Amino acid sequence: MFFSAGVDSSYSLVDARSRLDGLVTLIGADVALSDSREADHLKSVARNVGAAYGLETIIIETDIRTVFDRMIGWVEYHGAVLGAVRHMLADRFENQLVASSADESSWTRRWGSHPALDPLFGTGGARMEHHGLVHRLAKIQRILSEPMLMNNLRVCDYRHDNCGVCEDCTFMVQALDTLSGLDRAPTFRTGALAAGRIKVTGEGSKSDLLHLEAVALATGRSHRLVDEIGRAMRSYETKKKINAVLRLPELKRRFKRLKRRYRYWRAHRD
Repeated sequence: MFFSAGVDSSYSLVDARSRLDGLVTLIGADVALSDSREADHLKSVARNVGAAYGLETIIIETDIRTVFDRMIGWVEYHGAVLGAVRHMLADRFENQLVASSADESSWTRRWGSHPALDPLFGTGGARMEHHGLVHRLAKIQRILSEPMLMNNLRVCDYRHDNCGVCEDCTFMVQALDTLSGLDRAPTFRTGALAAGRIKVTGEGSKSDLLHLEAVALATGRSHRLVDEIGRAMRSYETKKKINAVLRLPELKRRFKRLKRRYRYWRAHRD
């Protein structure tokens, strides 16, 4: 299974544990090869988690993002990269799991890894499987009782000890607090609870927040959180209506595509 120490791959590790023989961690994907401190930390985490669960750990280093990011977005081609790495390991594993990053609410999202796409990257003797099409709050609940995973949990794109203010960190801190699990996540500072602002960034994010809102209402833990989620939902729905009329996201995508095609043409010409 591909393992990054985030919520999605940690959940898949626990849920599919009986099927697993090894973990594969990419350096150069969300952690740059040039950032030796963060790269060494992720390698150490992967090896420690693998040893704790009795799994072989394979570290793959790649500079592919330094080559291709100028010409295509990582969210669009990362599934193909995972497929390529998977075939490099065809002599080691017959089946490779890719942890899902959202539930079914994101089925139509333009994303490089998808339940219907990932299996197409595989072959009969080297299969790929999209795993864990479950909303993120359920995943967090599942891994709360796994100290090794919680002690090494990293959800932040900016630093391994989690910044506490980005969108991913903000959701995670609020979810942990609502589930009474903040004290079980030492990679998050308890003082980070009010640092970030909740945002809805897409249908997957919306689904996660709706589940978080339901638990917050049921437990009565945080009326402030419920109000904040309501504000974020209203803002998101307003932006959706504006974008539906002005088609701004599609125009941005086309402009990005045009720039990247030009860069590809220049690189090919050179």
